[in-house]
Amino acid sequence: MRLIISFVFFLLIFCNGTAQTNGELTEQKYLELRDKIRFSINGNYDDGLIYVNQVLKSDNEAHKTFAYGAGSYLYQLKENACPV
Repeated sequence: MRLIISFVFFLLIFCNGTAQTNGELTEQKYLELRDKIRFSINGNYDDGLIYVNQVLKSDNEAHKTFAYGAGSYLYQLKENACPV
């Protein structure tokens, strides 16, 4: 009985210890994506929107705020550049 309880206990600890984080961006990765988004404003709007979607997966509210603002700006630029 002790062996079964010990096994279950270690199994639970092991599963919780190796859980993956949900989209947490490091500050360095965020800065790289932010620079790529800013450079895409010069004309490569679709790539910028891809980078915006990557930043939106972050758990940091400041990162998401920048991504929403940049995304809306890129959508506006994209609509103005495409003739209808």
